Amino acid sequence: MRDLIKKSVYFTDGFKVLCEKTGDNLTYRINCLDPSAILEERSDFARAAVMFSATLTPSEYYMRSLGMNKNSSFLSIPSPYPKENFSLTVFDRLSTRYTDRGQTLYELCEIIHTAIKARKGNYMVFFPSYKYMQDLHGFFTSMHPEISTVIQQKGMTEAEKAAFVARFDENNKETLIGFCVLGGVYA
Repeated sequence: MRDLIKKSVYFTDGFKVLCEKTGDNLTYRINCLDPSAILEERSDFARAAVMFSATLTPSEYYMRSLGMNKNSSFLSIPSPYPKENFSLTVFDRLSTRYTDRGQTLYELCEIIHTAIKARKGNYMVFFPSYKYMQDLHGFFTSMHPEISTVIQQKGMTEAEKAAFVARFDENNKETLIGFCVLGGVYA
């Protein structure tokens, strides 16, 4: 309760509090729908703030959402990778919800295998959690031991991260699949 009272000083119309009573238990969840005012206030305490991402477009919207004022500088750098190397594939008929993950391992392995059979090269597959990634990696390597894989580990050192990336050499003669976590260092 003390935590809720302490955070309540930030409450504005940009917040929604969801409360649920089950028997004698009361739970609450605070959702900040617009963090811009808080972020702007906090950034005023700093000499500079650097924010970067490969996906924050449209830039004006995200600058406003992240509390950047009109005097903030913005730099957009084009991708160093050729556009023809990028392929985004969406398969919307397979649930990766937490409760469904155990039942989708085989089908997801087959989807990945079908995708990589089309062309030799370097691939990265991203997962919503380490557990799901590890489960699928184990399943995939037992189904397709002939395919080289590398898997992201928790708490990798800088040397381990560099070694991971170095495996994705453009001169690879065989296919390599990187199993990675969404929101992690490789995403």
